[in-house]
Amino acid sequence: MPKYEELNGRQQRLYDQLQTAMKEGKNIIDLLTGFSEEDLVKILTTVKCIELKDGEEHTLTPLAYAINLENSLNSRGDIKNIPSVVKEKDILEEVLTTANIKIKFLDGQEITLTPLVYAMILNNQIGIDTILDIAKKDKELLEKVLTAANIKIGSLGDQEHTLTPLSCAINFNNQEVSQKSIKAIIDVAQDNYMLEAVFASIKKDYREKTKNILEILKNQEQDEEQKAKIDGWLEILAKSISSCESNEQSSMAESIVPKTEGNITDESSTSEISIMSDCESNEQSSMAESIVPKTEGNITKDTVKTTNKPIIIGSVCGAIAALAVGLGLYFGAALPILTMIGIAMAAAVLTGLVAGGITYVMSNSSKNLDGANVEQGVSIGSSITA
Repeated sequence: MPKYEELNGRQQRLYDQLQTAMKEGKNIIDLLTGFSEEDLVKILTTVKCIELKDGEEHTLTPLAYAINLENSLNSRGDIKNIPSVVKEKDILEEVLTTANIKIKFLDGQEITLTPLVYAMILNNQIGIDTILDIAKKDKELLEKVLTAANIKIGSLGDQEHTLTPLSCAINFNNQEVSQKSIKAIIDVAQDNYMLEAVFASIKKDYREKTKNILEILKNQEQDEEQKAKIDGWLEILAKSISSCESNEQSSMAESIVPKTEGNITDESSTSEISIMSDCESNEQSSMAESIVPKTEGNITKDTVKTTNKPIIIGSVCGAIAALAVGLGLYFGAALPILTMIGIAMAAAVLTGLVAGGITYVMSNSSKNLDGANVEQGVSIGSSITA
């Protein structure tokens, strides 16, 4: 954030003139319109440290200084006039949403705030209403004012919490100030159709607390119309909490489950594996099919080759065995040569079929085990994805 000491001599004089005019209750609009655009932007975004009577140090922009002068008759006019002279939208956004206002308490705690939250802390209802009235002329700007998560609350334990305006209001010790600030934020958010976005900006730790405070407001309310209005807030808050929790669970699941080429699902008994989405190209699908192992639902040449191979091996082994038996009989028993040939052929066929059958059964069992492993892998993948 730009500091007063960083301004050049002319800009410091203009800054001091503006501050004095606000303190004395003078009309500042003529003074502001006399600044060059460069000087105006520089001055309105610059902070200057002011020590208050109780020892607190407030580092303030000109807008924050106007908010601090809550007893000034022209306080409302000053708060309104400062943003009104800014012609560029991005500069106005910087003036209203930048957390460059700082309070340092006597115990050493520091907080950094936006103009809206500074007005809330000082319980300056004029400041709150004026800032919201200016911001709601542009819905995009208003949403940024209400949801900017840049308010920093430092604790004595060197911990720092970053909050939105609503989360900050929820944590005020003064319950009256807290409830007034919460109601002001929610009212303007609902009127401008952005209440869901404001609730969604609340961190997880503060959602239940927000609900409890709204229920307290409802119980304190005497007007039935206002009670019904708060009921509507609670309903929107419940939907927002449910949506946020669902998104958080999805994000957690995505962070746990490892990324794959696609979603694996067990859609039928044949364990078909779907890898690519319908919108992806055939070329990508072909590539995926070359990577994924074939399941038993797909009959291929490899399966036929696997079936024939054991039978061929068995037949060869049978022929060799039969030839050995035939030669033994020929030399040992001296049977006629045609008889030996017949016996050899019969033995070859019988032995080949038996050996081939055994080999086939063993091969098929191994294949079924492999298929079971593939199906198990698909089932696990499906359950994790779900």
